[in-house]
Amino acid sequence: MELQDIEGLAVSKHLILDKDALRRQLGWFGIGLSVYIVLPIRALAQPSVNWGNPITPGRFWWLVSGQLYQNYYLPGNLAGYWERLQDWATILLGQFGLPGLILGLFGLVVYGRFSRLYTFTAWIALIFSVFAIFYRSIDAYLYLIPMILAFSIWIGLGITSLGQEFVQRFPRLGLVLGVLIAGYFVGRAILNHKQVDASQDLRAEVFSRDVLSTVPKDSIIFAKGDQAVFALWYYHFGLKQRTDLAVIASDLLHFDWYQETLETTYPRLILPGPLSWPETVAAANSARPACFVEYTDQTEIECSSP
Repeated sequence: MELQDIEGLAVSKHLILDKDALRRQLGWFGIGLSVYIVLPIRALAQPSVNWGNPITPGRFWWLVSGQLYQNYYLPGNLAGYWERLQDWATILLGQFGLPGLILGLFGLVVYGRFSRLYTFTAWIALIFSVFAIFYRSIDAYLYLIPMILAFSIWIGLGITSLGQEFVQRFPRLGLVLGVLIAGYFVGRAILNHKQVDASQDLRAEVFSRDVLSTVPKDSIIFAKGDQAVFALWYYHFGLKQRTDLAVIASDLLHFDWYQETLETTYPRLILPGPLSWPETVAAANSARPACFVEYTDQTEIECSSP
């Protein structure tokens, strides 16, 4: 048998499909996707916060495919993408500092070995970085968290590899190097703690208490913006405060699924349809005070008498 035939046989053997491995992978993939079953089951219970009300195949796909946010992927300009790339680098540098950045790159480029861990972390870092850069949302940087976790693993690989070489050459200084590296990252954790510590951030609590203590009885609250809506939902639905009120997210009124949720949550509320707006809802429920609420840098409340 010629050498080319032997090489071809080896390649063909290498490319043989492992059916057992494929079945296992598909099985675990299906188990991972099974968490989505919770969405229609929970929606059938008609909760007060029922995003998308995914009880039909169309609504289920609308929710899980993120169709509401797909317009954030409209083509942007190169200057905007370059600015996001700079933000990406700034976040990475702010998390680990220059020494951590160098250690991570060493772990990835210099000491990286082809393995499942290497491939998995590289894929996660790449796909989430691309997503965050091209997703033109104000909070897109949050999608960089998996990338930061992957980079942390590379730092560990870099420290391990550099440490082994250093100890082999300078056995007596190995402990000193370990203490210096550990001290560096502990120090960065202490310095960054103040920036991420939200225990003293009471803006949502102050806003909600201001609104709930100010608006008249039986008011219809039209809340605008995520900050106002989510804070009031928590106090109104989660903590059961001011159950006499009707809290409406103004930006969601044009969705049929949200109108259905409002009809279930507030049976006495009149919703003129099919397209309802805050002004038309307020006019249809003229016997109740209407309050328009928003949070920018401070609580903004404007109420009209019934």
